[in-house]
Formats: sequence, C-alpha cells, structure tokens
Amino acid sequence: ACARIASVMGESYSPFVESVLPHLLNRAIEPPDVSITAGDEAGLEATRRGGLDVDEDEGTESMTVALPGRGLTKVTINTSKMQEIALAARAVYEHAQAMGAAFGPYAEASMKAFLPLVNFRYSSEVRSTAAQATAAIFEAACAHASSGDTSFALPQYYLPLLGLAISKQIVQEDTADMDVLYAQADSLSEIYYSAFSRLEETDRNVVAKFSIDNAKSTVSTLMKAISACLARRTKLSRTMEGHDGALTGEDEMEEYNELLNQEQELLTPLVDCVGYTLKFFKESFVSIFNEEVAPVLAPYLAANSDVRARFAAVCLFDDCVEHCGGVAAAKCAPKLAEGIVFALANAANDQDTELLRVAIYGIAQIARYAPPDVLSPHAQNIITQLLTICKQNKDEADDLFLLENAVSSLASMTLIGKAPFKNVPNQNSIVQTFLNHLPLREDEDEAKICHSGFCDLIETQTINVAADAPMIVKIIGETLEYVSDGEEIADQDTCSRFAEILFEMQRTVQAEQMQQGFSSLSAEGQQAIGMLMENHARAKGNVVSP
Repeated sequence: ACARIASVMGESYSPFVESVLPHLLNRAIEPPDVSITAGDEAGLEATRRGGLDVDEDEGTESMTVALPGRGLTKVTINTSKMQEIALAARAVYEHAQAMGAAFGPYAEASMKAFLPLVNFRYSSEVRSTAAQATAAIFEAACAHASSGDTSFALPQYYLPLLGLAISKQIVQEDTADMDVLYAQADSLSEIYYSAFSRLEETDRNVVAKFSIDNAKSTVSTLMKAISACLARRTKLSRTMEGHDGALTGEDEMEEYNELLNQEQELLTPLVDCVGYTLKFFKESFVSIFNEEVAPVLAPYLAANSDVRARFAAVCLFDDCVEHCGGVAAAKCAPKLAEGIVFALANAANDQDTELLRVAIYGIAQIARYAPPDVLSPHAQNIITQLLTICKQNKDEADDLFLLENAVSSLASMTLIGKAPFKNVPNQNSIVQTFLNHLPLREDEDEAKICHSGFCDLIETQTINVAADAPMIVKIIGETLEYVSDGEEIADQDTCSRFAEILFEMQRTVQAEQMQQGFSSLSAEGQQAIGMLMENHARAKGNVVSP
C-alpha cells in the first residue's frame, strides 16, 4: 500500500519514507529460514518425481537429496519468508522509481540490503526482484548526484559490483524460468543506461571505478549468455522447421513460437549491456570486442543466419564502427557492410523492422568513420534502397524513426561530412529529398549531425539559397521551435550558424521569399526565429530593425 501511495505522490512522499523504509530493509536482510535435517528414502523418491513436501500451515517446502559424506538430507525452506523478501524488494523498487532523486539519500542503505540478494540461492523470485530493485536504486542515486546535492561516489562504487553480480547470475540461472532471466538482464541494461546517460554530464566520472578488467569479465560472461540464447533459438527453429521430427499440432507450434519470442526478448537487454560497456570505453574496448564479441557474432552477419542473431551482430558492429576509433572501424566495417546488404533485403530479414533500422543506422556510421571504399561495392544498391524509403511522406510514414535514419544515412553517403559518394549523378535530387525531410527529430544525435550538415550545404552553396529560400527559412524556424521546447536536435554552434545564414539571406534574397517561408511557420516557430536574430544581433553589437 505504501508503494502505491509513493507511486502517486512521487517526490512529495519524502517526509514519509523514513517511517517505511527501515521496515522494508529489515525484512530484506533477515537471514533465510532454511533447515537441514536427516532425510529418508520416501522423501528422496518424491523429490526425484519432481514432488515437494509442501506444508501450507507452516509456509514451508521441503526436498530430499543425497549429499556425499552426509547421506540422505532433507532441506526445508520457509517460502513465506522468501515471499516477504521479494515483496520488500518490489516495494523498494516502487519507492525508488517513484521518488527519483528524492530517494537518493536512502540509496546506500538500500543497495547494501539488495545487492547480496541478486545472488540469493534459495529463490529465483528474490533474485529477480532484487535485481530490479538495485536498478531503480542506482538510477535514484545517479539522479540525486545529478541534482548537485551529492557526488557520484555511490554510483561509481556500485556500478562494477552490480555488473559482476548480475551478469554472473544470468549465466547461472535456470533457463526454464525466462521471466527471471529477462528481469535480471533488463535490470543490468537499465543500470548501464543510467551510467551511460550521464557520461557527458560527469565527464565520464560515473564510470571511473569501472575498470577495463571489470568490462572484460562482465562482457565475457554476457557473451556466454548471448551464445546460449542464440543456441537455444537455433534449436527451437530447427524443431519448428521439422528437422527433429514434425510437431504434433498448432498448439505445440504456438508453444515453440512463444519460446522463440521469449529468447528474442532476452537477447535485446543482453546486447544492450554489451553495447553500453563498449560506449563506456570506446577505443579501449577494441581488444575486448576482438576477443569476446566478434568471434561470437561475426558469423551471423553472413547469409542464412537467424534474423535476430543478425540484429544483435549489426547492433554491436555498428557501435564498434562508431565508437571504437578508425582502426577498429576499418577492420569491422567490411563485415558490417556485408551484414547490412543482407539486412536490407526483405527476403533475408523476414521484414524485421528493427533489423532494418540498425542496418540503415550502420550505413551512416560506415560512411562517417570507415575508409571510403568500404561501401563502394554496394553503393548503388544501398543508395537506391535508401531513396525508395525516403520517398515516404513524413506525415504518412509507418516508421518515422526508420525513415529519418534513412534520410541521415543517405545524406552521410552523398552530401554531408566526408560523404564518400558526393559525385553521385543525381545529387540535386538527393539534396531536395534531404531538405523535404528536415528537421529530423527521432534520433537526436543523428539530427544534430544532419542539421549541422544542412548548414554546410548552404555555406558551400550546394543548396541553391535563392531557389530554396522559403524551405530554408521553414526548416530553420521549425528546428528552433523544437530546440526551444527542449529537444536536443541542434547544438549551440548550429543555431548560431542558422542566425548567420538568415542574416545573409536578408541581404541577398528577395523579401517576398523570406516572408513566404516565415509565414508558413507556427507562431512558436516565428517567435523562435525572432529571438535568435535578436540575440545574435545583440551579441554582434548590431541593431535589428523592426
């Protein structure tokens, strides 16, 4: 009940948490009620048949095992006590998630209580809820530090400990309990995301105690989990295809399909965890990638592989090309390019939209960071497919994220930055396609790159300013409107360049064209342009005429 109240009140619940939390933590740290007594043959036989001796009155379950040197032994667990611990973990999870930064002062005591329970040997429910609780506690600790009320010492200390503890438990967990496995993997992914999202804010201080040795250990463990997941998917797929004998009917096929989907869901946070670790270390991660990641996933970039395995491979090879430096990009990009070509073919990817997204994203990374000739064998095919995707109207697109990534990749191949195919024959048409889809909003990092590239195209006169003046004004106004609403789709330098472009256009472009673009904007977009011009003029010591 307290957790539900906290979820409604949020930070306002702070005055009451001190009365509730000690009780929850005391419940969590109580030693498990487990007794070991002499067993008998009847109990052993019952256990072998999968039976447990359940005493509902006492709230216990018992099983009998044969232990070397001890003989038949009866182990009795107080399951009611286990449920109380799991309920305490859920309650603390709800409190930390609801209160956010306000829960920060209680993070250390809470983490001390629940981190050991991540590896609790007697209950999978306790292990999974404890992992979820630590993720919420870690995020609250990070948010508290971000508020300036304390340092990042607590997240620093616990990040490597959580990584080691949860990854270790993932590979030890019973694979029959996929809900527990997913909860643990997802919790570690959330923890790593909390740290990753604050790398820039803390000048990487949040990962200061997460050593390269920690990274190698956790990634090695996670790749074992990924390998096991992919092996189970392969076995399930073969069974569904009839390689191990025909399934008995639709119900059995549905059951196997559900198991396949569960493995797919598990794969996502496992891959995310490896990806965040890569981004923590960037170039320092290369040796780990070469030793632990590439040997497992590179084969899945080839044809006739599991689509979700290819998705995992493309994701992490994308990250390597983007974040691990030029040498790594040169080595990994050719393999990635082959995987992308397969992923772009509907027949090869089963029309998997997520795979198509990461493949298109990878095109942009190869164009920016890899040697120019990597995409040459596939350039015409890729550009044609990107143009086909970019024919969609933004307002009618089924997947706007995919569309905008395609626009960014097309521009990165042919227009902006060190685009390797700037001499493509139909460049003017590609410029118009690019302009028609600006501003971009779905991926803020890609949006920043493209809006900066938009300025480059104007300043180098690749865009015909006189002919496209209304569209240019409209793009700038809409971008500024979204930036003023808090969307980080253009940095300060790009906004300053917007101002310079508009000042130059006022001098060289007919007023009617400027007004045409300005009048197409919302009131907020017009106001954003007005404020930009006023601030820029003031900074340059100029006077803006009404």
